[in-house]
Amino acid sequence: MSRYDNCSREELLRRIEELEAQLDTPKGSGSRFRERYACKILDSIPDMLTVLDRDGTLVELVSADETNHVGVPGGELAGQNIRTMLSPAACRNVKNNLDNVFATGCGSSSHHDITLDGRTRNYENRIFPLDGEHALCICRDITEAEAAKHELEMVKYALNNVDEEIYACSLDGTMEYANEQFRVRHDVEGDLSQHKVYDFWSYEGSRLQWEARRAKIRR
Repeated sequence: MSRYDNCSREELLRRIEELEAQLDTPKGSGSRFRERYACKILDSIPDMLTVLDRDGTLVELVSADETNHVGVPGGELAGQNIRTMLSPAACRNVKNNLDNVFATGCGSSSHHDITLDGRTRNYENRIFPLDGEHALCICRDITEAEAAKHELEMVKYALNNVDEEIYACSLDGTMEYANEQFRVRHDVEGDLSQHKVYDFWSYEGSRLQWEARRAKIRR
């Protein structure tokens, strides 16, 4: 038997209105959505999410087991301190970041490395306070990004140490890049996008002249 069998018509209508009001309330809808999909959302995040206490003890792994990259089985993580899981240097970076978060009450980030089986990976740890005793630590693998950054720095170093002037500009002539030799010769500092390439010609150039030269180059 339904619990509404003995309700009057007016009571049923009132209950329907209450249910419709709940469905139309964004806050209620959002809350139900978060409650329903919270686990799926956390499991879909590729970063390692952990809850740490003030001392750096891992309270819980809240992301999927596959995100665990510290070399300790997922079932054994709870209760482990970062001192036992990380190298002294990595532990120092994470702990200093954690202490800063609790001291300021604001989120903070730092970097640390983890070496397993002879392979070193680079990580960014972002830590956010949850309450007075716990914080959420988000560890993201940034190894590829760091490698790309290093490669870019090497390319810039090489370009700045050649004898030739090297520059790049957009099709409308807006300067986008210039190596050190170009900047020194033309006494250029700061943002290049304020300049056009024809501003640096040995004679007074114009946009029409630049477009004519560009047309010849593209033939």
